[in-house]
Amino acid sequence: MRTMARAITFLVLAFVGVGGSAQAQKVPMDHHVYEVWDTIGGQALSPDGAWLAYGVNRVNRENELRIGDLRADTTIAVPYATRPTFSSDSRWLAYHVGLPERERERLRKENQPVRGKLELRDLRTGEVTVIEAIADFAFSDDGAFLAMRGYSRRGAEHGGVDLVVRDLARGTDTNFGNVADFAWQDDGRLLAMTIDAEARAGNGVQLYDPASGVLRTLVSDTATFTGLTWREGAADLAVLRAVADSMYDKPTHRILAWTGLDGRRTSHHTFDPATNSDFPDDTRIVDVRPLRWADHG
Repeated sequence: MRTMARAITFLVLAFVGVGGSAQAQKVPMDHHVYEVWDTIGGQALSPDGAWLAYGVNRVNRENELRIGDLRADTTIAVPYATRPTFSSDSRWLAYHVGLPERERERLRKENQPVRGKLELRDLRTGEVTVIEAIADFAFSDDGAFLAMRGYSRRGAEHGGVDLVVRDLARGTDTNFGNVADFAWQDDGRLLAMTIDAEARAGNGVQLYDPASGVLRTLVSDTATFTGLTWREGAADLAVLRAVADSMYDKPTHRILAWTGLDGRRTSHHTFDPATNSDFPDDTRIVDVRPLRWADHG
């Protein structure tokens, strides 16, 4: 609690200091002042309360991420970094690093892709590992693994890209191709992935256990799968499977679910509106909102 209080006090004093100074001078703000005006956002506190990461945003978009060691009262600034995420064991900090606005504009004018990178910081040693061209990332629940997804290829008709899972203790990587989406088990070690391949060959849902190295295919089809959703505190997974419908421009969906994926007795469930007489004829399942599990499963 003391560490948390220090972190909050630090943020409050920083904000009051800036605001108080501007108010005390009582002079009209012009664009020179406005361009360097700082606002704080995107805060993350490490689970052990020892580290605080927060974004400093400016009107001129010269933003930065500040990483503070609350025990030593030191701060590191990383330009153009966002989305700070701590591992559950408080050893690692991952964040996305973008490009300066001028560089982004140059790439857009040249019709080139604008891609950021991921930086992985070991908070014990201070060592930073840079992984280029990463769009999305997430730690496993136990903090032992980091999943990193790349960018979609321009002009590609399918959404699958490379996904790399890093064993943080060993520093080794396992690569998966054609991954459209991924989701770590909420309270466990399993990683679910939807596959969206070229010509839809091998589309489906796969399940990876990074601790054992076992990869399972839960379903394989030429359809598109979206909306991976784990049930909180359980090894139960649900997903939507697209189905073409001649009455609509966009597909309708079936719901697929698996329970007990961490044991030997796994159950598979399917809800198909087309075969359910109680489902209204003028109603269909769409993917505009995420699936939600009932607490009891």
